[in-house]
Amino acid sequence: MESLHLPTMVMLIIFIQILSCLTMFATWLIDRQMPGIGLWSLGSTVNLAAFAIYAGLTTAEHESHLGVVAVDAFRVFAALTAFVGALQLRQFIAPLGAQAWLLICAVIAAFSWLVNLDIRLGILAPDATTAVLAVLASITLVWRNTSQSERKVYGITAFFISLAGLAFGARALQAWAVPDEAQLQTFSYAAMPFAIMLISIAGWSSGVIMACYYRSQQRMLAMAREDALTGLPNRRGLEEALARVLALAQREQTRFGIILIDLNRFKQVNDTHGHALGDALLQELARRLRDFVRDADMAGRVGGDEFLLILPGVQQPQDLQNTLARLQRSVNGDVRLQNLELSLSISAGGALWPEDGQSIDALMSHADRAMYACKRARGEQRSAAPEEVLAGA
Repeated sequence: MESLHLPTMVMLIIFIQILSCLTMFATWLIDRQMPGIGLWSLGSTVNLAAFAIYAGLTTAEHESHLGVVAVDAFRVFAALTAFVGALQLRQFIAPLGAQAWLLICAVIAAFSWLVNLDIRLGILAPDATTAVLAVLASITLVWRNTSQSERKVYGITAFFISLAGLAFGARALQAWAVPDEAQLQTFSYAAMPFAIMLISIAGWSSGVIMACYYRSQQRMLAMAREDALTGLPNRRGLEEALARVLALAQREQTRFGIILIDLNRFKQVNDTHGHALGDALLQELARRLRDFVRDADMAGRVGGDEFLLILPGVQQPQDLQNTLARLQRSVNGDVRLQNLELSLSISAGGALWPEDGQSIDALMSHADRAMYACKRARGEQRSAAPEEVLAGA
C-alpha cells in the first residue's frame, strides 16, 4: 500500500495524540516533582496542536504559509521538549528557566519561517531536525544505564521515541528524492512513515509511564536508604553496603576496614542550645565526612550522633591507624553555627576484616570498643560543662 487517505490518517493520529496528552497530564498530576514529565506533557500538547493545524491544512483549498510555519515550529518544539525532558529525567541537566524557553521559542519560530521560504528546504529542515532531536532523546535515555532493569525500562521508552525519528527521517528522505518542485507541491506521507508515527505516539506514552514509575520507585528506595537529616546513607544503606563489601572481600581474599565515629559532647549541645543547633552540628559533621572519604569509601549515619566509614582500600593495620589519624585532623575543629562558635570533635575506633572480626557484627563490636576506648582516653566519658562545649558563645 503506497498511499493512505491523508485526512483519515491525520485524524487517527490526533485521536491517539489526545490519549497521549491525557496520559502525560495524568502522570504529571500524580507526581509533579518527577523531572521531565512536565516538559513531556507540554510537548505532547504542542504536538497535538501541530496535528490539528495540519488537519485543517489538508482540508483547505489553499495552503496557508503561516499554518505550515506553525506546524513545523510546533513539531520541532515538541521534539526539543522530548530531548530536554529526557536530559532532566536522567538528571544530566537542571530545568531551564522561563527566559531560556522564550529565547528557544523565538529561535524555532524564526527557523521555521526562514526554511519555509523554499518549498524543499521547508520539508527537509524541520523533518530532519525533528528526527535528530528524537534520536538524541533516545540516546539520552539509554546512556550510562547502571542496571539491567534500568536498561530495559529506558530502552523501551527510547525505542518508541526513536521510531518517531525514523518516521520523520523517512519523510525527509522522501522529500529529498522528489525530483522537482511541482511534485513537492503535492507531497504527502506514504503509508510506512504514517504507520510508524502511529505506533511511536502510542508506545511513547506507555514508555513514559514506565520510565516515571521506575524513577519513582528508585527514588523511594533511595529515600529508604538515606538519612533525611544529613543526606548520608542510613543504617539500612550501610548494612547493605557492608554486606556487599564483605562478600567481595571473601571472594577476592582482600581486607577492608571500618571506622565507627561518635560526636563528642553532643548531648550537652542539644540540652543547652536545642535540637536545631544539634541537627546543624550533625549536618556539619556529615559534610566534613563527605569531604574526607575517597570515591571508593562510604560515610553513613548509624543513628543519633554515631557515624560509620566503610573503607575497602584499607588493607593493613597501619593503614587503618593512619586513616584514623587523618580523620581526626580533617574533622576536628571549630565551626560557627547560628552565630555560635562550637568546637567539633569526634571519638573514633576502627576494625579490620578479618583480623578484628569475621562477621559484620563482630567488626562493629570491635570498632565500638575501640571508639569508647578513644573516648575514655580523651576524657569524654564525663559530662562536659556548657562553657567547654562552646568556645566564645
